Amino acid sequence: MINWFPGHMKKTLDELATKLKVVDLVYLLVDGRCPLSSINYNLIDQVKTKQIIVLINKADLTDKKALTNQVKKIPFPTLIIDAKKGTNVHKIIPLTFSVMKDKIAALKAKQLMVGKFRALVLGVPNVGKSTLINRLTGSHLKVENRPGVTLSFTWTRLNDYLELLDSPGVMMSKLDYDTGMKMVLIGSIKDDIIDLETVCIYLINYLSVNYPQVFFLKYGLLTANLTPHEIIDHLCEKCKFYLNKDDYDYERAYSFLLKEFRSGHLGLISLDGGLNA
Repeated sequence: MINWFPGHMKKTLDELATKLKVVDLVYLLVDGRCPLSSINYNLIDQVKTKQIIVLINKADLTDKKALTNQVKKIPFPTLIIDAKKGTNVHKIIPLTFSVMKDKIAALKAKQLMVGKFRALVLGVPNVGKSTLINRLTGSHLKVENRPGVTLSFTWTRLNDYLELLDSPGVMMSKLDYDTGMKMVLIGSIKDDIIDLETVCIYLINYLSVNYPQVFFLKYGLLTANLTPHEIIDHLCEKCKFYLNKDDYDYERAYSFLLKEFRSGHLGLISLDGGLNA
């Protein structure tokens, strides 16, 4: 069991009920590398009275075939995007008005003016909420590739029809081991919560089952009969990670392997099943 639920997350949940009173819909961002595992159902339970649109971000980093199958399992209107590059971001507004069409029709039937909609942007930490808002609005919310940067709710006006409310990332209050590891791998949980060796061994074991070709294609390593620790040794030798002539620099190797995965340099990988999804 891995738990990481700092005080600002509890504060966010406590404030959420008040914020919901003034919003019309929710954009729930998930990470394309594990779109099912990065859905925070604690948040969904709190916002289920609102229209929910799931935005699958960082889709450029994941296995497209696996993602196609995973999208079918999400019970909400869904759009695959890449907030950093802008891919499909222009489709968010048309989808929003399509999802809100019943409310628009009801307002018109009562001869009421259709004003602006307010959308709350939710998700686990470091999933790209502020990056998306910056892309949509041209604003400059603080963005870093680590969890825990956004610590309060922030309103941003998109246009005459839509305002966006950015929110701090909120982790699930309880995580099973696999989900916790996935959250560390995608950078939603801080690296210092669990030792990097454990995370890297988990990643190597996962890749060996779901993407066995990765280490050969990337580093020329034949890994079929190697243990995870032997693969790390070969990686140290291949990349010249030494503390001295007799000892490998394992910490450097662990950090390197995580960076390779997170940047997409290991290839397009899904943590929610991969080739077996």
